[in-house]
Amino acid sequence: KLFKSNIGKFSEKELDFLSKRKIKIEMATKYKFLGLSNFKNKKELEIIGATTHPLLKGILPDGIEDGGIVQPLFINNTIKNCSIRRISDVGKLKYTIAIPDISVWGLDEVDLNEEIWICEGILDMIALQEMDIKAISVSSAMWSTIQLYQLINKKPKNIVIFADNDRVGIKTASILNNFFNLMMIPNIVVISEIAKDAFEHFNERGMDFTKISPIKITKDMILSME
Repeated sequence: KLFKSNIGKFSEKELDFLSKRKIKIEMATKYKFLGLSNFKNKKELEIIGATTHPLLKGILPDGIEDGGIVQPLFINNTIKNCSIRRISDVGKLKYTIAIPDISVWGLDEVDLNEEIWICEGILDMIALQEMDIKAISVSSAMWSTIQLYQLINKKPKNIVIFADNDRVGIKTASILNNFFNLMMIPNIVVISEIAKDAFEHFNERGMDFTKISPIKITKDMILSME
């Protein structure tokens, strides 16, 4: 109830953050985003995973004072998980997820034997979905075995890995590429020639599928990004 009643509600700082990322309020509402500022007490913040673990409180502050964007995952109209993008990068904990290593955002909308695009962040996934692509995300750079099992269960006819254009993104794409090859699932890795990720490419720069190129990842490519 707390999630559904606050969809589309943001503080001034949160609205400013959305505006700078060129996320219109219509898009934020369509994908059921809400502001972290709507969660008022400590128990609510602990439930969604916004607070720092008590053992780390002394060295890593929460960084929630300025608010953030909560990206919930609803399946069959029931909240299953949520990801948080803090506005502040205090303690470098900009991103958290309530229940790590389980949920795959977007997978519920994918049918069996379809082409699936994989991307790093939820905003990247949304940018691709807005381009009529069946895209999924785990809201982080790394996939767990459970998440990969869920993906393989969809029996994809092929997979497109849209890698972030940085060392972590390229390295993760290489691991996924090798895994899917072992599973005999046709797949390719693509990157934007002009942007860091899919969201910047499509949403912030307003591009189409031009300037997106397939790449073959090598060890030297990964090392050169250090």
